[in-house]
Amino acid sequence: MLLYLPIWIYVCRKDFRSRKLCLTPHAIVYKVTRPVTFPCFGVLRNEKHVVLHSVSDIVVEQGYLQSLFGIYSIRIENIGVRRPASDDIKITGISHPHDFRKAVLVHLLNTRNLNLSRKAYVHDDQQSTSSKPITMSLVPPLGDLILEKLDEVEISVKGLTMAFIGSTIRSQIATSSLEPHP
Repeated sequence: MLLYLPIWIYVCRKDFRSRKLCLTPHAIVYKVTRPVTFPCFGVLRNEKHVVLHSVSDIVVEQGYLQSLFGIYSIRIENIGVRRPASDDIKITGISHPHDFRKAVLVHLLNTRNLNLSRKAYVHDDQQSTSSKPITMSLVPPLGDLILEKLDEVEISVKGLTMAFIGSTIRSQIATSSLEPHP
């Protein structure tokens, strides 16, 4: 068993280093190229594609051992009424899952808003009889608007905390100047 330990460590390292998780315009692609238990027998290639239109949520999970190493697992939940949880895709060994989750959800939000605006524009264009050139509106995507609002809220909260700290310091100075010194 001790003789096989270096080979097992090599296989595990190659497995974790070969994992790639990519976000394309239409899908999430997860690629793994890992050596077989005995590396002299070759490699196994595994590639999973998840169509973005079928993604309902991305759940971030972290177990006790994963917290020791600073890694997470993500589970990609699919849209479906009668699908069991076993149909969801689970990927382990992600170092920054919240960034990936945010990128996927913002991309989904932008594509859904773009599709809705196109449908609304086509519907409005079909109702009118004049010939208008097809142009997209210059309204920023909803994901960008949400991020802008969050930045505004953060700035206002920082301003309120600074004002509160300033007022408490002024009141402490005022009370200390009124007290008689022995």
